[in-house]
Amino acid sequence: MDSLWLYRRFVIKYFKSKLEYKLPFAMDVLVNILNSLSFFAVIYFIIGKFNFLSNWELYEVTLMYSIGLFSFGIAGTLFWYPVTEMENLMISGQLDGYLIKPIHPLFHLVSKHFGHTFLGQIIVGISLLCYSFFNLDIDYNFTFWISFIVLVINAILVQCAIMISLSPLCFYFAKPQAFAMMVVVELQVMSRYPADIFHKIIQLVMIFGIPYMFVSYFPAYLLVNSDISKSYMLVNYIIGPILFGLSLLFFNKSLRRYNSAGS
Repeated sequence: MDSLWLYRRFVIKYFKSKLEYKLPFAMDVLVNILNSLSFFAVIYFIIGKFNFLSNWELYEVTLMYSIGLFSFGIAGTLFWYPVTEMENLMISGQLDGYLIKPIHPLFHLVSKHFGHTFLGQIIVGISLLCYSFFNLDIDYNFTFWISFIVLVINAILVQCAIMISLSPLCFYFAKPQAFAMMVVVELQVMSRYPADIFHKIIQLVMIFGIPYMFVSYFPAYLLVNSDISKSYMLVNYIIGPILFGLSLLFFNKSLRRYNSAGS
């Protein structure tokens, strides 16, 4: 509870500082809304011309896209800026200041850098979710909504786990951040589309390497198909907490490799 209270105070302070300049704040969010909609527009026109995208109908792909976009927005709001800043903090020695504080350095980074630009992805993700639910022919019973909530939480945790796992790479390799982020961002965008359209090798990478298929493809597949084995469903329900826990362990272990810049 103390951590939640502290995080709330950090976020309030962050928004107060950003809202001093309302137009740049609004433009940051608007640009991300337009960027997200532009990607979806491509899907919309392709399926509008061919009716299907690898046997997926428009509203099914919309569901897949919206889950991926929404979960990425939540994860990016929390972890994107801490991840991208970690390399500079290590090189400059400013990471020392986070290590001597009485709170975990990752939590301090997350609290200090709230990714307001990702609010655009969250807004578009929620809008497209509502759009797909309104048009899909699905029995929206209690079981469906429980399954949906669990799958979305898992998708968010997988996105967070991947971002957290990127941040300690600078303790092992020289300037890995730009390349790693480029690869991950491209795979994250690809994960919003049906996996069937990609080569088998890419599918394997997105399952066992950087597991983005658990973010949108598998959740959407489970929600629109009722005849799924229980073991297949169980994997998708528990993969998020497992990967999130492993990413925190990796972060903590990697942090021990850091040599202080102090004398």
